[in-house]
Amino acid sequence: MFCKMVKLKRYLKYIVLTGLLIAIVKIFLIQSSVKIRWKHQRITNTHGKSLESSSFSASPNQADGELSRHKIWDSLQCATIDKTQMKPKLKPRTAQSKVPLELYHMNWTNSFLDAHKVIKWPKWDICNVGEEENLLLLFVISHKAGKHMRDAVRTTFGYIKKFSSWKIRTVFLYGDANNSVLPNEMDEDVLVGNFPDGYKQMTEKDTFGFKWIQLYCPRAKYVFRITHDVFMNLTKVVNFLDDILEKNVTRLYHGHTLTNSKIRRNFGKTKLVCPVKGWEAHYPRYVTGCGILFSQSVIRDMNFLLCKLPLCFPDDTYFGSLMEMLGVPVTGNNKYALRFYDRHEARLGQDPKNAASVIPETAILSHYYNVSNPTNIQKLLWEAYLDKSLQHNYEIQYHIRKRN
Repeated sequence: MFCKMVKLKRYLKYIVLTGLLIAIVKIFLIQSSVKIRWKHQRITNTHGKSLESSSFSASPNQADGELSRHKIWDSLQCATIDKTQMKPKLKPRTAQSKVPLELYHMNWTNSFLDAHKVIKWPKWDICNVGEEENLLLLFVISHKAGKHMRDAVRTTFGYIKKFSSWKIRTVFLYGDANNSVLPNEMDEDVLVGNFPDGYKQMTEKDTFGFKWIQLYCPRAKYVFRITHDVFMNLTKVVNFLDDILEKNVTRLYHGHTLTNSKIRRNFGKTKLVCPVKGWEAHYPRYVTGCGILFSQSVIRDMNFLLCKLPLCFPDDTYFGSLMEMLGVPVTGNNKYALRFYDRHEARLGQDPKNAASVIPETAILSHYYNVSNPTNIQKLLWEAYLDKSLQHNYEIQYHIRKRN
């Protein structure tokens, strides 16, 4: 009898242990399922907000990772943006405004933009930084034939990944309506869309880029939209960003400003192309397109407006109108960028030491006009910049290819 009781206790003990193990396994499976569903919802749900992170669970080389990126891209559509994203609050139009009244109606829908797709992605985690880290995105407007200029940026200021407290990432954008990509183009820093890349389509091109920034680079506190034919003084840029970060500036539109710029209606490369009537003789105050600093929140609001308003050209003058509608102040000055002409190239020669006599202290950007060898100028200005920066003991962390 005693032996039977012992066996019964052991049997009951085994049943209890087995039941506990089964319960633990079930709890583990349920938690895993919840985590997977939560992660999927965080990636795909863009109702009322953009992605909080662009970190995907799969490598872009895998089919599922590629599918995820395209699904996220298609989640922001002009046809439905008024349902998936909150309409930005517009500043009431004043009697003195140079912005046409028709723009305030926002009765357009640029559904044709939804047909624009990515045919080449930057590195899938290019904008991944820690939650407490400051990220500056250098978003470079280029074109397919401009690889030599992209390489010039890559081997100069585009190689800096960290400067002071800022992480810096560089992405180039160009369009290719033929869906072909240069075979020797770098994979990590190029965004290519299937849109026509003519000069008159610049606003359309910007819209494509802003969409990518909102969806895949939301951690960038500020975005410096530049063209590939500029040289940048990163020390001054970072010093400025440190200052506005301390002041908690979240609505930024900054650069080389122009006031009362006359509208060209009948001729010229920058002739106004816009279906909206009611423009006066001059544009609202705006920042020239060679270099514009935006905050992330402004990029997001512009995506909404560029879906619901006609796309007008030139793009930089049009952005000034959009900023007035949004109530974002235009900051900067008219000495922010230097127009670097052939006469400056002649004075620079082949000696980087001549840069100090060519570029004034106030210039943050140097924008090349009608120069014969822009890549050589870029190299010389970079050498001069490094020498000057190191003499002043700035903490610049960079990686530079060894000189030949």
